[in-house]
Amino acid sequence: PFVLQECVGYFLQSFGKHGVSKISLRFLKSAYAVVFGIAARISPVKDMTTLVRAFAQTVAMYPSARLVIAGDGEQRQELEKEQKKELQTLIEQQTAAYISDKARSLGLDCRVTVCCKVGEEGVPYPDSVTVEGAASEELGAWITQELNIPTERQVFHGVEE
Repeated sequence: PFVLQECVGYFLQSFGKHGVSKISLRFLKSAYAVVFGIAARISPVKDMTTLVRAFAQTVAMYPSARLVIAGDGEQRQELEKEQKKELQTLIEQQTAAYISDKARSLGLDCRVTVCCKVGEEGVPYPDSVTVEGAASEELGAWITQELNIPTERQVFHGVEE
């Protein structure tokens, strides 16, 4: 059976009876993509979890970096779980940075924390936000419109504008 999942700049792909299936060109399509790959049994001896965690840091510094993991084994479920956790963390961090950038453009100095929920399809999405250091109706309205986070899941701690 073929399994392919994209998350945090890497693919997890398993071997089928007829070898490895083709990798999505959409994943690799970038003029500046640097692709790293490994074909190995996914087992504790190979310590793929450390590889995935380290690669998540690489992607944070070099967003076009890609990792292809081709293999299967007893640690596969653990690796898939780690993959989902890394994706959720990345979405939370990137969404918080996006909101912080908007806040700065509005002249606000604040610290933003975003929490995700996992949707029906197993993909995390921004569900709530906490803003410390400034309160702004304009920023709250933008968060609702741009990120679809309703005002009841937005918490502002700080001084009103």
